[in-house]
Amino acid sequence: MQKIEIDRASIECCARAAHEANRAFADRLGTQEPAWEQADDRHKESVREGVINVIENNLTPEQGHENWRARKIAEGWTHGEVKDIRLKTHPALVPYGDLPLEQKVKNEMFSDIVKAVYRAQRAVPQ
Repeated sequence: MQKIEIDRASIECCARAAHEANRAFADRLGTQEPAWEQADDRHKESVREGVINVIENNLTPEQGHENWRARKIAEGWTHGEVKDIRLKTHPALVPYGDLPLEQKVKNEMFSDIVKAVYRAQRAVPQ
């Protein structure tokens, strides 16, 4: 299989779209997430890394979650009942198999949205 290399503009577009879709999904679940423009740089870089992992590395939602989890743990985050940026706690900081269904769906949506936006960009004549 040929490795795909995604350009910076495509990464940004896919990251923004996936973030905003996940934010809308989180809002439906009663969790508030900042808009892309208000998200901190570390969060944005994490989303961009997720985009690269989906497109260039062809990671599954499970593999993407485990990469995200490893990054958070390396940054000093721990599992907690609620997401708290100040305390660095997050309820999704568990193995993929232990995630609640809605979090697995959120991870699958992220991957699907990234792929769809990337394909749509490729279909637009340059």
